[in-house]
Amino acid sequence: MRGPLRFGSVSMHRVRADGHGIYQEGDLRVAFFLELDRATESVPTLVKKVQRYEQLVTEGGPAWPVLFSLPDHTREEHLHKALGRQPRAAPVATVARDRLMDGTGVADAVWLPTGAAGAPEPPRRLIDLGRLGDPADDSALLRLDRRPLAQ
Repeated sequence: MRGPLRFGSVSMHRVRADGHGIYQEGDLRVAFFLELDRATESVPTLVKKVQRYEQLVTEGGPAWPVLFSLPDHTREEHLHKALGRQPRAAPVATVARDRLMDGTGVADAVWLPTGAAGAPEPPRRLIDLGRLGDPADDSALLRLDRRPLAQ
C-alpha cells in the first residue's frame, strides 16, 4: 500500500528548495528535496543548486535525494552531463515530464539517478531512492529543523 506524499517548503541556510517531501510505502520511507524546473534557469544554475545541497550535507544536514522534475528529456540529458559521473554528497535523481505516460506517477519507476558509473541505470521508483541517501528518520528531521533560516 502506498502512503501519501507529504510536501512542504524548505528554506535553509544556502538552500531554498521548491519543496520537501516524505514518501512512505509500508515500513519504508524516503525524504527528499524537490526542485521543479520550468527551464527559466540555465543548467549551470541547476548545478549550483546541487552544490548548495552538498554544502548543506557538509554542514551536518541530511543527505536526502535532490529530485529535479524537468520539462523534457533533452534538458534532463544536459543536466546529467553537467553533473558528471562523480559520486555526490547529496544524491540527485531526475524525471523528464515529457517521458511520463498517462497513468504514470512520481512514485513509479521514473527517476534517473545521476553520477552512475558506466551505462546509465534503469529508472528507479521513488521509494527506492531512499537507499541513495540518509534515512528519513526522526534524527535527520531534527537536523533539518535546526538549520538556520536563510535571510
